[in-house]
Amino acid sequence: MPRQAGPERGEGMKVSIIVPVYYGRKYIKEIIGMAERNSAQIDGAAELVFVNDSPEEPIDDICISSRIGIVVVNNPKNCGIHYSRIRGLEHSHGEYILMLDQDDRINDRYLLSQLAGIGDADMIVANGCEESVQGKRILYRYGLMQWTVKHHIFYMVLGSRILSPGQCLMHRGSIPAEWFETVIKSNGADDYLLWIYMLQKKKKIRINREMLYVHRYTGENASGRKEQMNDSLIEVLETARKKHALGYPSYHYIRNSAEGKQTVFRKITGGIVKIGNEINRKPFRSN
Repeated sequence: MPRQAGPERGEGMKVSIIVPVYYGRKYIKEIIGMAERNSAQIDGAAELVFVNDSPEEPIDDICISSRIGIVVVNNPKNCGIHYSRIRGLEHSHGEYILMLDQDDRINDRYLLSQLAGIGDADMIVANGCEESVQGKRILYRYGLMQWTVKHHIFYMVLGSRILSPGQCLMHRGSIPAEWFETVIKSNGADDYLLWIYMLQKKKKIRINREMLYVHRYTGENASGRKEQMNDSLIEVLETARKKHALGYPSYHYIRNSAEGKQTVFRKITGGIVKIGNEINRKPFRSN
Protein backbone atom coordinates (compact mmCIF):
# COMPACT_ATOMS: atom_id res chain seq x y z
CA MET A 1 0.00 0.00 0.00
CA PRO A 2 1.27 3.53 -0.75
CA ARG A 3 2.09 5.78 2.17
CA GLN A 4 0.85 9.38 2.16
CA ALA A 5 2.38 12.34 3.96
CA GLY A 6 1.85 16.07 4.12
CA PRO A 7 -1.32 17.96 3.09
CA GLU A 8 -4.43 15.92 2.41
CA ARG A 9 -4.72 14.51 -1.10
CA GLY A 10 -7.80 14.24 -3.27
CA GLU A 11 -9.87 16.18 -5.78
CA GLY A 12 -8.66 19.56 -6.97
CA MET A 13 -5.02 18.47 -7.27
CA LYS A 14 -3.31 20.56 -9.98
CA VAL A 15 -0.04 18.75 -10.68
CA SER A 16 1.42 15.36 -9.80
CA ILE A 17 5.22 15.01 -10.01
CA ILE A 18 6.11 11.35 -10.46
CA VAL A 19 9.65 10.22 -9.63
CA PRO A 20 10.85 6.60 -9.87
CA VAL A 21 13.67 6.02 -7.37
CA TYR A 22 16.39 3.40 -7.77
CA TYR A 23 18.99 3.58 -4.98
CA GLY A 24 18.35 7.31 -5.03
CA ARG A 25 17.99 8.38 -1.39
CA LYS A 26 20.64 11.07 -1.91
CA TYR A 27 18.42 12.88 -4.44
CA ILE A 28 15.16 12.92 -2.49
CA LYS A 29 15.65 16.02 -0.34
CA GLU A 30 16.67 18.02 -3.42
CA ILE A 31 13.56 16.84 -5.30
CA ILE A 32 11.30 17.70 -2.38
CA GLY A 33 12.81 21.18 -2.19
CA MET A 34 12.27 21.78 -5.92
CA ALA A 35 8.68 20.57 -5.68
CA GLU A 36 7.94 22.75 -2.64
CA ARG A 37 9.30 25.90 -4.29
CA ASN A 38 7.36 25.21 -7.49
CA SER A 39 4.14 24.40 -5.67
CA ALA A 40 4.28 27.69 -3.74
CA GLN A 41 4.01 29.67 -7.00
CA ILE A 42 0.98 28.04 -8.63
CA ASP A 43 -2.77 28.14 -8.10
CA GLY A 44 -3.83 24.68 -6.94
CA ALA A 45 -1.89 22.08 -5.01
CA ALA A 46 0.94 19.91 -6.28
CA GLU A 47 1.99 16.50 -5.00
CA LEU A 48 5.08 14.32 -5.21
CA VAL A 49 4.73 10.62 -5.97
CA PHE A 50 7.90 8.64 -5.30
CA VAL A 51 7.97 5.07 -6.62
CA ASN A 52 10.70 3.11 -4.88
CA ASP A 53 12.08 0.56 -7.35
CA SER A 54 14.79 -0.59 -4.94
CA PRO A 55 12.64 -1.79 -2.01
CA GLU A 56 15.64 -3.13 -0.10
CA GLU A 57 16.60 0.55 0.44
CA PRO A 58 13.59 2.19 2.16
CA ILE A 59 12.87 5.88 1.48
CA ASP A 60 9.73 6.45 3.58
CA ASP A 61 11.70 7.97 6.45
CA ILE A 62 13.04 10.88 4.36
CA CYS A 63 9.97 11.54 2.18
CA ILE A 64 8.64 14.16 4.56
CA SER A 65 7.27 17.65 3.94
CA SER A 66 4.85 19.98 5.70
CA ARG A 67 4.41 22.09 2.55
CA ILE A 68 3.55 19.54 -0.14
CA GLY A 69 1.76 16.20 -0.23
CA ILE A 70 3.98 13.17 -0.74
CA VAL A 71 2.91 9.67 -1.76
CA VAL A 72 5.42 6.81 -1.49
CA VAL A 73 4.77 3.65 -3.51
CA ASN A 74 7.06 0.67 -2.89
CA ASN A 75 7.46 -1.83 -5.70
CA PRO A 76 7.62 -5.46 -4.51
CA LYS A 77 10.89 -5.85 -6.42
CA ASN A 78 12.94 -4.03 -9.06
CA CYS A 79 10.45 -3.64 -11.93
CA GLY A 80 12.01 -0.96 -14.15
CA ILE A 81 11.29 2.68 -14.92
CA HIS A 82 8.29 2.21 -17.25
CA TYR A 83 6.46 0.03 -14.73
CA SER A 84 7.33 2.53 -11.98
CA ARG A 85 6.01 5.49 -13.95
CA ILE A 86 2.76 3.66 -14.62
CA ARG A 87 2.42 2.73 -10.95
CA GLY A 88 3.10 6.32 -9.96
CA LEU A 89 0.36 7.51 -12.30
CA GLU A 90 -2.07 5.02 -10.78
CA HIS A 91 -1.46 6.52 -7.33
CA SER A 92 -1.46 10.17 -8.41
CA HIS A 93 -4.31 12.69 -8.41
CA GLY A 94 -3.17 15.67 -10.48
CA GLU A 95 -4.86 17.17 -13.51
CA TYR A 96 -1.36 17.58 -15.02
CA ILE A 97 1.56 15.14 -14.90
CA LEU A 98 5.29 15.76 -14.73
CA MET A 99 7.55 12.68 -14.85
CA LEU A 100 11.07 13.29 -13.53
CA ASP A 101 14.15 11.12 -13.23
CA GLN A 102 15.60 11.04 -9.73
CA ASP A 103 18.65 13.10 -10.74
CA ASP A 104 16.79 15.72 -12.81
CA ARG A 105 16.64 19.37 -11.86
CA ILE A 106 13.88 21.86 -12.61
CA ASN A 107 13.83 25.64 -12.31
CA ASP A 108 11.85 27.06 -9.39
CA ARG A 109 9.35 28.57 -11.85
CA TYR A 110 9.02 25.39 -13.93
CA LEU A 111 5.38 24.65 -13.07
CA LEU A 112 4.36 28.32 -13.21
CA SER A 113 5.80 28.74 -16.70
CA GLN A 114 4.58 25.41 -18.09
CA LEU A 115 1.03 25.86 -16.76
CA ALA A 116 0.90 29.39 -18.18
CA GLY A 117 1.87 28.14 -21.63
CA ILE A 118 0.02 24.85 -22.03
CA GLY A 119 -3.42 26.35 -22.74
CA ASP A 120 -5.62 23.83 -24.54
CA ALA A 121 -2.68 21.65 -25.61
CA ASP A 122 -2.12 18.06 -24.49
CA MET A 123 1.54 18.66 -23.65
CA ILE A 124 4.08 21.46 -23.44
CA VAL A 125 7.83 20.87 -23.93
CA ALA A 126 10.32 23.15 -22.16
CA ASN A 127 13.83 24.08 -23.18
CA GLY A 128 16.77 23.31 -20.92
CA CYS A 129 20.20 21.74 -20.96
CA GLU A 130 22.00 18.47 -20.48
CA GLU A 131 24.81 18.35 -17.92
CA SER A 132 27.76 15.97 -17.79
CA VAL A 133 31.41 16.03 -16.77
CA GLN A 134 32.10 17.82 -20.05
CA GLY A 135 29.84 20.71 -19.03
CA LYS A 136 26.36 21.88 -20.03
CA ARG A 137 24.81 21.89 -23.49
CA ILE A 138 21.59 23.60 -24.51
CA LEU A 139 18.87 21.23 -25.69
CA TYR A 140 17.49 23.57 -28.35
CA ARG A 141 19.72 26.52 -29.19
CA TYR A 142 17.37 27.61 -31.98
CA GLY A 143 13.59 27.66 -32.13
CA LEU A 144 13.59 25.54 -35.29
CA MET A 145 15.29 22.70 -33.42
CA GLN A 146 12.65 22.76 -30.69
CA TRP A 147 9.86 23.01 -33.27
CA THR A 148 10.71 19.45 -34.40
CA VAL A 149 9.24 18.03 -31.15
CA LYS A 150 5.75 18.69 -32.56
CA HIS A 151 6.05 16.67 -35.77
CA HIS A 152 5.95 12.90 -36.21
CA ILE A 153 8.30 12.74 -39.22
CA PHE A 154 11.29 14.00 -37.24
CA TYR A 155 10.92 11.21 -34.66
CA MET A 156 11.01 8.69 -37.48
CA VAL A 157 14.06 10.10 -39.26
CA LEU A 158 16.06 11.72 -36.47
CA GLY A 159 14.97 9.75 -33.39
CA SER A 160 13.30 11.13 -30.29
CA ARG A 161 13.26 14.93 -30.29
CA ILE A 162 12.61 15.05 -26.54
CA LEU A 163 15.58 14.16 -24.36
CA SER A 164 13.55 13.31 -21.26
CA PRO A 165 9.95 13.37 -19.95
CA GLY A 166 11.16 15.96 -17.42
CA GLN A 167 10.90 18.57 -20.16
CA CYS A 168 7.20 17.89 -20.52
CA LEU A 169 4.07 18.82 -18.62
CA MET A 170 1.22 16.60 -19.81
CA HIS A 171 -2.51 16.66 -19.32
CA ARG A 172 -3.41 13.43 -17.53
CA GLY A 173 -6.18 12.56 -19.97
CA SER A 174 -3.85 12.94 -22.94
CA ILE A 175 -1.58 9.99 -22.07
CA PRO A 176 -2.58 7.21 -24.52
CA ALA A 177 -4.00 4.00 -23.04
CA GLU A 178 -1.61 1.95 -25.23
CA TRP A 179 1.37 3.22 -23.22
CA PHE A 180 -0.02 1.51 -20.13
CA GLU A 181 -0.75 -1.79 -21.84
CA THR A 182 2.75 -3.07 -22.66
CA VAL A 183 5.56 -2.39 -20.18
CA ILE A 184 9.01 -1.83 -21.69
CA LYS A 185 11.37 -3.99 -19.64
CA SER A 186 14.68 -2.53 -20.86
CA ASN A 187 15.12 0.87 -19.21
CA GLY A 188 15.72 3.92 -21.34
CA ALA A 189 13.26 4.42 -24.20
CA ASP A 190 9.75 4.02 -22.75
CA ASP A 191 9.26 7.78 -23.18
CA TYR A 192 10.01 7.45 -26.92
CA LEU A 193 7.12 4.98 -27.09
CA LEU A 194 4.93 7.54 -25.33
CA TRP A 195 5.79 10.24 -27.89
CA ILE A 196 5.12 7.84 -30.79
CA TYR A 197 1.64 7.07 -29.43
CA MET A 198 0.87 10.73 -28.73
CA LEU A 199 1.94 11.84 -32.20
CA GLN A 200 0.07 8.97 -33.86
CA LYS A 201 -3.07 10.20 -32.11
CA LYS A 202 -2.33 13.78 -33.21
CA LYS A 203 -2.08 15.17 -29.70
CA LYS A 204 -1.53 18.91 -29.58
CA ILE A 205 1.95 19.90 -28.45
CA ARG A 206 3.23 23.35 -27.56
CA ILE A 207 6.80 24.46 -26.96
CA ASN A 208 8.20 26.65 -24.20
CA ARG A 209 11.49 28.35 -25.07
CA GLU A 210 12.26 29.14 -21.44
CA MET A 211 15.23 27.29 -19.93
CA LEU A 212 13.51 25.32 -17.17
CA TYR A 213 15.05 21.85 -17.07
CA VAL A 214 18.42 20.14 -16.51
CA HIS A 215 19.07 16.52 -17.47
CA ARG A 216 22.09 15.29 -15.55
CA TYR A 217 24.29 12.42 -16.71
CA THR A 218 25.32 11.06 -13.32
CA GLY A 219 26.25 7.54 -14.42
CA GLU A 220 23.04 6.29 -12.79
CA ASN A 221 20.62 6.90 -15.69
CA ALA A 222 19.99 4.62 -18.64
CA SER A 223 20.24 7.48 -21.16
CA GLY A 224 24.01 7.52 -20.70
CA ARG A 225 24.48 3.83 -21.60
CA LYS A 226 24.35 3.29 -25.36
CA GLU A 227 23.99 -0.51 -25.44
CA GLN A 228 21.14 -0.50 -22.92
CA MET A 229 19.41 2.35 -24.76
CA ASN A 230 19.63 0.43 -28.04
CA ASP A 231 18.10 -2.67 -26.43
CA SER A 232 15.30 -0.54 -25.03
CA LEU A 233 14.80 1.20 -28.38
CA ILE A 234 14.44 -2.11 -30.21
CA GLU A 235 11.88 -3.26 -27.64
CA VAL A 236 9.98 0.00 -28.15
CA LEU A 237 10.01 -0.43 -31.94
CA GLU A 238 8.68 -3.99 -31.68
CA THR A 239 5.90 -2.83 -29.35
CA ALA A 240 4.94 0.15 -31.51
CA ARG A 241 4.91 -2.01 -34.63
CA LYS A 242 2.59 -4.58 -33.01
CA LYS A 243 0.25 -1.76 -31.95
CA HIS A 244 0.27 -0.39 -35.52
CA ALA A 245 1.73 2.89 -34.27
CA LEU A 246 4.78 2.68 -36.52
CA GLY A 247 4.86 2.19 -40.28
CA TYR A 248 6.95 -0.55 -41.90
CA PRO A 249 9.57 1.82 -43.44
CA SER A 250 9.99 3.78 -40.20
CA TYR A 251 10.30 0.61 -38.15
CA HIS A 252 13.13 -0.75 -40.30
CA TYR A 253 14.86 2.60 -40.68
CA ILE A 254 15.07 3.21 -36.92
CA ARG A 255 15.85 -0.43 -36.11
CA ASN A 256 18.76 -0.43 -38.58
CA SER A 257 20.09 2.64 -36.80
CA ALA A 258 19.87 0.94 -33.40
CA GLU A 259 21.69 -2.11 -34.81
CA GLY A 260 24.38 0.02 -36.47
CA LYS A 261 23.43 -0.95 -40.04
CA GLN A 262 24.25 1.64 -42.67
CA THR A 263 22.67 2.62 -45.98
CA VAL A 264 23.53 5.55 -48.24
CA PHE A 265 20.40 7.39 -47.07
CA ARG A 266 21.24 6.73 -43.42
CA LYS A 267 24.80 8.00 -43.88
CA ILE A 268 23.44 11.21 -45.41
CA THR A 269 20.80 11.79 -42.74
CA GLY A 270 23.27 10.79 -40.02
CA GLY A 271 25.66 13.44 -41.28
CA ILE A 272 22.89 16.05 -41.26
CA VAL A 273 21.93 15.10 -37.70
CA LYS A 274 25.57 15.28 -36.56
CA ILE A 275 26.05 18.73 -38.05
CA GLY A 276 22.72 19.90 -36.61
CA ASN A 277 23.66 18.69 -33.14
CA GLU A 278 27.01 20.45 -33.30
CA ILE A 279 25.30 23.71 -34.27
CA ASN A 280 22.47 23.33 -31.80
CA ARG A 281 24.26 22.04 -28.70
CA LYS A 282 27.14 24.40 -28.19
CA PRO A 283 28.48 24.66 -24.64
CA PHE A 284 26.07 26.52 -22.36
CA ARG A 285 27.14 29.85 -20.95
CA SER A 286 24.92 31.54 -18.40
CA ASN A 287 24.71 35.34 -18.45
